[in-house]
Amino acid sequence: MTPSKIKLLTLMGFEFMDADNQIINSKPGPSKDDQVEQRWEENFAVLLQNKELTGSVNVKRIPENKVLYNWIMSQRVEYKKLASDGRSKLTAAKIQRLNDVGFSFAKRPKYLKWDDRLEQLKEYKAKHGHLKIPINDAMLGEFAGRQRSEYTKFLEGKKDIGMNAMRVQELKDLGFVFLLGKRVPIERRMTKRKTWDERFQELIEFREEYGHTLVPQHSVCGLGEWVHQQRKNYKLLKAGKPSALSTERTIRLSDTGFIFDAAGHRRMRKFADAENDEKQVLEFADL
Repeated sequence: MTPSKIKLLTLMGFEFMDADNQIINSKPGPSKDDQVEQRWEENFAVLLQNKELTGSVNVKRIPENKVLYNWIMSQRVEYKKLASDGRSKLTAAKIQRLNDVGFSFAKRPKYLKWDDRLEQLKEYKAKHGHLKIPINDAMLGEFAGRQRSEYTKFLEGKKDIGMNAMRVQELKDLGFVFLLGKRVPIERRMTKRKTWDERFQELIEFREEYGHTLVPQHSVCGLGEWVHQQRKNYKLLKAGKPSALSTERTIRLSDTGFIFDAAGHRRMRKFADAENDEKQVLEFADL
């Protein structure tokens, strides 16, 4: 009997006893990594409980939610690490599980005034030398996308929008780029098979115009069919099967607010609408 054999038998649950039938060895406790995984599972379970109670995975920063709130913040931090340099404790499997319950990895930024945004644009230009701000930029991506969308509406003569002639001029004076890349003519889009990145850019433009990524499956130009295919590829990836959807693409889709489970999303919306209707009926009855 060697020390390595004793260790192996102990790990298997074998018990050694002395002459008085007292156990002289015991199975070692969970490792540090096992403890970390256990804590993650426990917090994820609490997140699910919160969703069942409130209908949402959004947690307010109050003393009662301190542990869960801090855990949510740590998931967002790890997600940013994964998106920037790939070094993160957050695995693709965990991202999928969080996505499935409607978790948002991007914390909604606080509202900033127009002048504050202009200052951010100046700082961005001083650092990068341009204002070709991509939609996935953590600080200005959403704002830049909204200005491009509002600019298009402004050119079309639409009213009651957030863009006006003065703001257009202020952005032009800074060198803001309203149109990223080249827009493909409709004739070419109908005949040429598009790459994944081209479809992804169309999805971003759809979100800028309509405020969501729930593209109808039978939409024109085939974007809806492409979105449907991404959901099918996501199911394959989740099941551990060969899939055309890589972890990197999953992250990019997640950053746009992509709905991976459209059916589940519609069920949640229907449930929320039913609850609101019930509340309105009760309030009316109280009158």
